Amino acid sequence: MKVLFIINPKAGRGKTDVLVQTIQNVFDNNDLECKIEFTRFPKDATDIVRKYVSQDDYMVVVVGGDGTLHEAMLGIVGSNSTLAVMPNGTGNDFAKMVSIELKKHSHDKMIRNYLNARMERIDCAMINEEYFLNSACFALDAHTANQKDLVDKHKFIPRKLAYIYSLLHAIFTYKGHDCTIDIDGKQVYAGKTMLLTVNNGKFYGSGIPVSPDASFSDGLLDVVYVPMVSKWLVPIVFPILLMGRHRTSRFFRFHTGKHIIIDFGENWDGNVDGELITAAKYDIVIQEASLALLIPEDI
Repeated sequence: MKVLFIINPKAGRGKTDVLVQTIQNVFDNNDLECKIEFTRFPKDATDIVRKYVSQDDYMVVVVGGDGTLHEAMLGIVGSNSTLAVMPNGTGNDFAKMVSIELKKHSHDKMIRNYLNARMERIDCAMINEEYFLNSACFALDAHTANQKDLVDKHKFIPRKLAYIYSLLHAIFTYKGHDCTIDIDGKQVYAGKTMLLTVNNGKFYGSGIPVSPDASFSDGLLDVVYVPMVSKWLVPIVFPILLMGRHRTSRFFRFHTGKHIIIDFGENWDGNVDGELITAAKYDIVIQEASLALLIPEDI
């Protein structure tokens, strides 16, 4: 199978300068060839990947964050190509779910491990007829995630603190919106929410284990929400989540299902795999075993 690297030069705050040489060294030493493409603007990864996988089967290695991974996945789904990830973004929540972390493995070692990777088929989901991999959120969590520009302006903020910084800023501007939540044909909630997320994976917001029971191979979506609370309670609610103690908290509600409909009645912003989305109604359906994912050896 041919190999294509998709690199977001802005991910990881631009720390990709030596990566190309590393890739070339590994492939030269193994008498192998690869293609390397850099993304230039939003949605570019989708177009690049589609162009390649329409011509042949590829192992598509994405070097970037959850947003770049999401775009590349859109170009792969429905083809015979496989997806691989080298996390280099702010969140890297999908990579955490499959235990791929660069802090444990250098670029060099991870690239070499992918040469002997195993393939697993995992679930994806569709939201309003577009695929996503990991997480879709719609309340204060989405309002926080959509403030990427705020974090980008302050490059001194460590990755792990970026979500918390955005959250503190968002608390003062978030007002919520009435919605209904239907799961597999049954309404489970109507009203405003402080937190509302539909997850295929466990993590969002740079490693927060919001859906601790989620799996990429169970054929289910995990729904977690918090009914609207006073802003003065947010400093209590979110630390519970950040510490992973929310499973037994009275503030949090948990459900699973295959088909989720969230209706706001008018356009309302959400965030899907790190990207802004806007709609009045969100129709979300699990897509079982729809993506071929490569897991590097020795992770």
